[in-house]
Parts: sequence; C-alpha cells; structure tokens
Amino acid sequence: MLDAAGNPSLGDRSVTSPFDDRYLPGELHRGEAPDVRADLFALGVILFEALTGRHPDLWELPGEARPGVPPRADELYRRCTSPSDRRFRSWEEALEFLDGGGGGAAAAAADAGPASPPAPSARWRILAVAAAGALAGFALGRWAGG
Repeated sequence: MLDAAGNPSLGDRSVTSPFDDRYLPGELHRGEAPDVRADLFALGVILFEALTGRHPDLWELPGEARPGVPPRADELYRRCTSPSDRRFRSWEEALEFLDGGGGGAAAAAADAGPASPPAPSARWRILAVAAAGALAGFALGRWAGG
C-alpha cells in the first residue's frame, strides 16, 4: 500500500485476507487445474491492493483508482489478471517485464499497444517485491499448514 505521501507501507491490516476466493482466477473457479498463472493472478490482485488500498472492481486498472500510478503498473496488473491464455506464463516473463522487457510470449499474445515506458522506478520495484513477498508468504503458509 502507499501512505498519504505516496511511500510504500504495509501498515494497513484491514485489507481482505488472502484466503478470500477473490484472489483466485476464473479458471480455478471453473475447476481447472492450477498452474503458475493462478499465482500471477493473485499477485496482480495484491499489487492492485498495494497501490490503491482496496480490492479491484471488475476491469478497473490501478491508475484509474489512484491517479499517479505509473502506466507500467497498470500494464503489469493487466497482464497478471488477464484471462489465462493472455496472462504471463511464468515468473520469468513477469520479471522480464519488470526489468523493462516485453514479457516474452505473453507479450506477443497480449494486445498490441504503444511502446513500453521507461524502466520502473525504485519505489515501483519495492512495491512489486513487497507484493511478491506477500504472495510467497501466503503460499508458504498454505504449504506448511497442509
């Protein structure tokens, strides 16, 4: 999350628990087998919450909910929460995108758009790492808990 000054903050514990099924992509709701794309969907939802302080509404981008969010954050969110056939296919593709690349095969499958903005700022990287850490902690807790 961002505080009032726009700095990363993990202090608000009122955000919905990761055990909420709103973190699951449509394919899991339909009973399809999970893969890494389901984790990337959850990361996208957590990213939206970190940037805006609330759960996303249908098809809403973080930049629409909170002015000043970098366009690259909107694109990362979109690529994480797109239907599974257009979502990043691996963590490596998502990391390539964060490093300023196009995102590999998922980028080719995604809708064509304007040229990529410059590489993300340090604050943007901190938010992405925090969201990934939260997701990893959730996954580890689920794995360890049975």
